[in-house]
Amino acid sequence: MKLLVLRVSRRDDKRYEPLVEELAGRMKSAWPIAFRSVSPAEGRRDRAEAQSEEAGRLRTTWEKEKKKAGRGRLVALDERGRAVDTRGVLAELKKGRDAGLPLLGFVIGGAEGLAPSWREEADACWSLSGLTLAHEIARLVLVEQLYRAHCLDVGHPYHRE
Repeated sequence: MKLLVLRVSRRDDKRYEPLVEELAGRMKSAWPIAFRSVSPAEGRRDRAEAQSEEAGRLRTTWEKEKKKAGRGRLVALDERGRAVDTRGVLAELKKGRDAGLPLLGFVIGGAEGLAPSWREEADACWSLSGLTLAHEIARLVLVEQLYRAHCLDVGHPYHRE
């Protein structure tokens, strides 16, 4: 099963890139991760308009990736989502793997957050934290949790409870 992290981002903050790549590389044999970004809404717009524009870009990219894979399951990441722990992340990964799911996607919104339609249409909606996180930090936290779930799955000592 391939993992996809899809997000709204103007540019990558290179400070976090080595950490993201390191963690992604450690689990690529079990769960390879691809990263896709779409550009944020430009200009002065109200929140709903910006969210709608970004939602269209995200949807186009998600549908393209899902079509290539054949099918997929999508998890929206939003502070209003359900709080999950590492075992919950692992449960989602195992559910997809055991069902033969070819693609599991995670979507991170832009500065204005995800459009309500994403939270409603996604197969699940998780909160990484009750705190508001910068996009690059949210991506790093997600990838670290995916790696931690992988370690738990294979009995690696990285994860401790």
